[in-house]
Amino acid sequence: MSLEFKAVRILPFTEAEKKQLIRGVDDATKTYSIPFKFSAVPDPKWAETFMIGWHKEYGGRGIIPRINGNILYVSSSIQNLQNALNGVKLVTAETNERFQAVVDQAHRAEAEARRLKDESKCAAEDAMTNALDKLQF
Repeated sequence: MSLEFKAVRILPFTEAEKKQLIRGVDDATKTYSIPFKFSAVPDPKWAETFMIGWHKEYGGRGIIPRINGNILYVSSSIQNLQNALNGVKLVTAETNERFQAVVDQAHRAEAEARRLKDESKCAAEDAMTNALDKLQF
């Protein structure tokens, strides 16, 4: 996992995307696969965390997400579209928080590993210095 993380956001639909969605409907009561665009392709672990968070929050309530690249597809009826978006925004924000915590923990672990390595190197250098100073030629 990369140690740098930029929060993923849901982008608003462009006019062209809205027109395409409007052209694709034929029944106001059907469920459609709605493509929400992420601000970037999420890290695979972020996507996994999102899916786990989604299923904990929404389980089998009929809104089933699927991530492909920077697109999140959500199955939703037209009437439930705002609820679907609200859910996507909520789980995205929660996932960003959780993922940032993981990245922060990785930073701390990396810093601690560096510190221990530096301490070990200093101790080894001190030991070598002492050993060399005690040599009797």
